[in-house]
Amino acid sequence: MPQPSRHPLHQWQHRHKQRLLMALICGLVGVEFLESVVALLALGVQRLMPRQLGKSTQPVRWSIVPVVVLLLAVGLVQWVFSEADHQWLERPALLALAALAGVTLLGLFSLHQWRHDEPLLHLRDLANPGFMAGMGLFAAYYFIVNFNNYLFPQVAEHGLGLSVVTTGWLNSFSALVTFAAVVIYNRHSAKVENKRALMLTGCLSMAASAWWMASLPADVSVAGLCAPLAFKGLFGVLMILPVSALTWRALGDTHFAKGYQAKNVLRQMMVSLASASAAVALHGGLAQGSMQAVFATGQRLYMGIAVMALLAGAVVALQKQLR
Repeated sequence: MPQPSRHPLHQWQHRHKQRLLMALICGLVGVEFLESVVALLALGVQRLMPRQLGKSTQPVRWSIVPVVVLLLAVGLVQWVFSEADHQWLERPALLALAALAGVTLLGLFSLHQWRHDEPLLHLRDLANPGFMAGMGLFAAYYFIVNFNNYLFPQVAEHGLGLSVVTTGWLNSFSALVTFAAVVIYNRHSAKVENKRALMLTGCLSMAASAWWMASLPADVSVAGLCAPLAFKGLFGVLMILPVSALTWRALGDTHFAKGYQAKNVLRQMMVSLASASAAVALHGGLAQGSMQAVFATGQRLYMGIAVMALLAGAVVALQKQLR
C-alpha cells in the first residue's frame, strides 16, 4: 500500500525549522544577535499556528527539547570563551566545569540527531570522509589564523611600541598580499592538479612567518615586519581555498547547504576559542606591564604557532581524502 505524501506546508515548516535553528546557533556564537532574536520570534509564531494546519498522516517528529539542549551547550561554551581572557586565573574551576557541561550537552545533542529518523541537523548526511577531513583542516586554519590575528596587534603595540595606526597599516599590507595571491590563484590554480601541494605550501608559509616573527630582535623596524607578514598573507590563500574546493567537491551539491552551515558554526567556535586561548597565553606578559615581557611572551607564542602550522602541514601531507 503506497504511503501518503506529506502535506507541502508541513514540508515547508520542517525545512524552515532547520534554518531557524541554524540562525539561533549562529546568533549565539556571535554572527548576529539580531538574527537570533528574529529566529526566536519566528519560532514563537510557528508554535502559535493552528495544530491542524498542514497536518498529515506522517507528521514530522520535532521537539523543542533538543533545540534547548543545543542552545544551552553553545551558550555555555561561548560564555567560557568570552570570559577566559579575564576570568581564567580567578575562576578556573567554574570555567572548566561550564566548558565540560557545554561539551557534554553538545555531545548528547549530536547523538540524538544522529539517531533521529528526521533530524534537524542531518549529521549522517555529512559523515563523508572527505568532508570530515576538510572540516578538520578548516578548524586548524581558523584556529591558527585567529590566534595570530589576536597576537600580532598585542605584540606590535605593547611589545614593539608601535602605534595603532602603524599596526593597522601592517595588517592592511598583509591583507593586500592575500588579495594579490587570490587573484593569481584564481587565474592559475586550475593548472595545478595536486591541490595538496598548495595546501602544504600554505602551511609552510605560515610556519615560516611565525618562526620569522619569533626570531626578530626587539628593535626591529617596521620594514622588517613586512616579510613575515607577507608569508602570513599567503597562508589564507594557499591553505583555505584548496581545502574549500576539495571539501565541497567531496560533499556534493545535494548536501552543500548543510555542510556550509556546519562550517560556519565551526568557524565561529574556532574564532572564539583561538582568541580566548591567545588572551590567556599572553596574559602573563601583559600583566607584568613591560614591553620586554610582552615581546618575550609573544616570541614564545609565535614559536607555538610555527609548531601548529607544521603539524597542520603534516596532517595535509598524510591525509588521503583531499588531494
